[in-house]
Amino acid sequence: QLQADTYFTRPYTSQDKGTVENRIGVIRRFFPKGMDLRTVSEERITTVEQYLNFRPVRKFDYLNPIQQTLKYRSVALVT
Repeated sequence: QLQADTYFTRPYTSQDKGTVENRIGVIRRFFPKGMDLRTVSEERITTVEQYLNFRPVRKFDYLNPIQQTLKYRSVALVT
């Protein structure tokens, strides 16, 4: 119905899953397992989304995902 792309990790390839599992762990800090997400307000979801998108990541030399994306977009626009 959503016509959204879906991606799956390769079977038995743990390096594909580490980031996903880490991100799920971070999200679970805000929304514990078993919580009915239908009861969560849009405002709360937006707050958590902003926290995740502006959180520095060691893999990106401590840039946040937004900064990392903009860095590569600016390179693509120049070339």
